Amino acid sequence: LYSSAASDVYKRQAYGASTLGGAIDYISHTGHTAPGQALRLEVGSWDYWRATLSHGWSDASRDLYASITTQQQDGFRDHAQQENLRLFSNYGWRMQDNIETRFYLSAVQTRSELPGSLTMRQMFDDPRQANAANLLRDQRRDFDLIRLANKTTFRSGASTIEAFAAFSYKDLDHPIFQVIDQLSQDFMAGGNITHAGEWLGRENRLKAGVLLTRGETNAAQFGYTSPTSSRRGAKLQDDDQTATNVEAFIEDQYELGSGFTAVAGMIASHNRRQNSRAFGPVNASTNYDLEYDQIAPKMGMRWEGEGIQFFANVSGSYEPPSFSETVTANAARDAQTATTFEIGTRGAKDFLRWDVALYHSDLEDELLAVLDPETNLSTTTNARKTTHSGIELGTEMDLFGQSWESTAQHRLVLSAAWTYGRFKFEDHRAAGYDYSGNTIAGLPPHLIRAELMWRHAEGYYAGPICEWVPQGAYIDHRNTLKSDPYALLGFRVGKRTPNGVSWFVEARNLTDEVHAATTGVIDNANGADVAQFLPGDGLGLFSGVEIHW
Repeated sequence: LYSSAASDVYKRQAYGASTLGGAIDYISHTGHTAPGQALRLEVGSWDYWRATLSHGWSDASRDLYASITTQQQDGFRDHAQQENLRLFSNYGWRMQDNIETRFYLSAVQTRSELPGSLTMRQMFDDPRQANAANLLRDQRRDFDLIRLANKTTFRSGASTIEAFAAFSYKDLDHPIFQVIDQLSQDFMAGGNITHAGEWLGRENRLKAGVLLTRGETNAAQFGYTSPTSSRRGAKLQDDDQTATNVEAFIEDQYELGSGFTAVAGMIASHNRRQNSRAFGPVNASTNYDLEYDQIAPKMGMRWEGEGIQFFANVSGSYEPPSFSETVTANAARDAQTATTFEIGTRGAKDFLRWDVALYHSDLEDELLAVLDPETNLSTTTNARKTTHSGIELGTEMDLFGQSWESTAQHRLVLSAAWTYGRFKFEDHRAAGYDYSGNTIAGLPPHLIRAELMWRHAEGYYAGPICEWVPQGAYIDHRNTLKSDPYALLGFRVGKRTPNGVSWFVEARNLTDEVHAATTGVIDNANGADVAQFLPGDGLGLFSGVEIHW
């Protein structure tokens, strides 16, 4: 419930991210934070089962953590079987009091059948059916991934230096309208320095860093042996794609006094996109070498009191186009830029916790992906001027009125997350049509998730959960077709303990409501009931147990 993108300027600047929406900070378990062994088993409807085994170990200067997870399910829909195997591990070594390093190894093998999209009528007639074309071609998304990384930290007085590097290898086999076969190798290296001290008699925190990434992909496409076959046929095209990115950032946080802190920063980016066709039709849109440069400044202010924070900021963002699955004449060639204004607050007071942000972004050349419903080809285009505005709210309150700082035997906790978004074309014309004033397709304006849980001091909990979409999302940018609103109700009961045995039982979609969990996005549905709806799961029951020792 606290996954808000609030305080965008601080999140993006702290990790050197330049794109709209900020950065996600994944914090791995280590041998120090997750010691001992744990076994977790889950089972549920549609032959779902999942098992995770983890181990954490540490001594005075070293630690090790590893987990392996296997998961299988037939899926709610036909042709929705999945099999996944995932390994996550890391090893840390404190070489000296001021020097430590950590190595990471991850490996993923995933096999997924794709049931495809349905028309709305098909969805309500039988939400479990698969799209006929997906069955015919046995459409899937299978890939293997290996990732190696290292992060080394040096501390000297008030300064901290971090150096990091990573390599990932991904082999994708993706039979859809054609067979997409991609082999990717990504390299990353960078570092940053943070100095926390005083300047002009006040606390000051200065951070700067640089990040270099290079991705190399061999992207091939194959046909099928016949119009009714799912077997790979002749090669149709073969592209060599290289993406190179260099980003440097600097941020300063200066304490002004009376709880106020000023934040100012800047990100400079240089990006290059190279596509070379080794086999297949060749034209100006298949062989290109594009370069992009951008500087995005950011500034903000925050005030912190006892258990509460207010913030306001304005920030620039920038995103060059990536390689589309197909290279077409109208594919995006311009970088997306935006200016975002944001205000918000977060904190805890007595029985209430909250995190809320209001934002508005003015974008130019927004990168929008559109699917052609006839050919099933996807392309990314630039929209001239668009806006994103919204509210993100997360809250948690004890309805018994007990403070979060107190020890309570019983609590009745209402937790809720509400996101509201208004995404509009402000000035965009293409193919003889004026999109200005239209809603950008793909997302419902409101999404509300909530739960009301009784919690006991010994770890027991029970209560209802719900997900509510009061207005559907447009399927097409011309706003001629949209999905239906829906509300899902569930119930969860269980026990959480840091050691020993934890367990849960959860019923989902108790009313077995037929709904579109998500949709495709196309340019123009012409008001017709096109196959762009992906049904969500029906009534299901799941349970699990976790043992720590």
